[in-house]
Amino acid sequence: MVRSIEVPRSLACSHTIPTGITRLNRLQTIAGSSRYLGVDALRLALKEAKQGRNVDKYLELIWLAEQVAPQDPLTIKDQDWIESTSRQVRAETTRLENELKGYKNNLIKESIRVSLVDTDHDFKATRY
Repeated sequence: MVRSIEVPRSLACSHTIPTGITRLNRLQTIAGSSRYLGVDALRLALKEAKQGRNVDKYLELIWLAEQVAPQDPLTIKDQDWIESTSRQVRAETTRLENELKGYKNNLIKESIRVSLVDTDHDFKATRY
């Protein structure tokens, strides 16, 4: 005997989804694969993406929104946010790279290690 499972319309219990890039990836997967929950998942994913600094992920979600719901206001890009965030990311990346170069020139091993860790965190926050 096969029983059907009732799926809630709202993703209000989204607190069960992990945070960070995992949450974005899961919401993106739900949005791309579920007609029933797709638009709600996209709304949550776009809101989550704009709280971070990953412009590429935001643009991926906008593209997905254009595929899933072409007439929805979700598909409008926030150019101001894209430009300001991209500018901030470039500035932070440049600062961290210059800091690392300075530490390497001075051969301060602990500072090099800390700078590499900071650069890694910046890379993960902006590119994954």
